[in-house]
Amino acid sequence: MRNTALFLTALFFLCLPHTAAASYWIGCKVVADVATAEKERHYDVTIRSAEIREGHAEKGSACLEEKIGTTVTVKGDDLPTGKNRILRYEFYNDRTEDGVINQETWTVAPRLWHLY
Repeated sequence: MRNTALFLTALFFLCLPHTAAASYWIGCKVVADVATAEKERHYDVTIRSAEIREGHAEKGSACLEEKIGTTVTVKGDDLPTGKNRILRYEFYNDRTEDGVINQETWTVAPRLWHLY
């Protein structure tokens, strides 16, 4: 019994650094009004609706709930401007030995996303 307890304790401490390094990623379909911002290569994106399509959350659930109806300015190349544009929003979070990584990406949605 004592050997088992020692083994489990050692195993716990060996695995702890690996379990502490967690990551999170989602990909969302966003319907938004997109306009060119004042700053070069920036866009004003007014989010109309967003749902999760990929990643570590339930597909079809809400995405960017706190930003629906608001305008965010994003930096990018060649985002389509106009009303009801379909964009892809990705959020990635990870913990590494060097610190926390938070990354947001806005791109043109895959063509098939327009069908559903």
